[in-house]
Amino acid sequence: MVPGGLAIGPGDRLTTTSRGAPAFTMVVGDGDRLYALRHTTGEGAVALVERIDPRTLEPLATSVELAAGPVWPGATGEERARTPTDGGVQSVLFPAPGLGRDFYVCTFLALTRVEVVTP
Repeated sequence: MVPGGLAIGPGDRLTTTSRGAPAFTMVVGDGDRLYALRHTTGEGAVALVERIDPRTLEPLATSVELAAGPVWPGATGEERARTPTDGGVQSVLFPAPGLGRDFYVCTFLALTRVEVVTP
């Protein structure tokens, strides 16, 4: 993130929206499309790619369950899915720039959107 990139001014406040689900590891997107990668762990782990609403974080569409490695979705070394993004937003367990005055934080327990709200 770029310092000052959210343009937080006097009277502005930060709001958050979170969605609890296991192991969000990446958010990618461009324009109005936003995708999240999450997965389970252990023997028989699966990965899921979800197209999510950029504001509510609710899934709009979900991929089929994709085979995953026991710790990380790409641990098998084989390409399992490809999503058009045209660049833009990307995060792997770190904050990801949003589509406006916001950003996303992926964790192993939830996906959170932080937004600047101007009165």
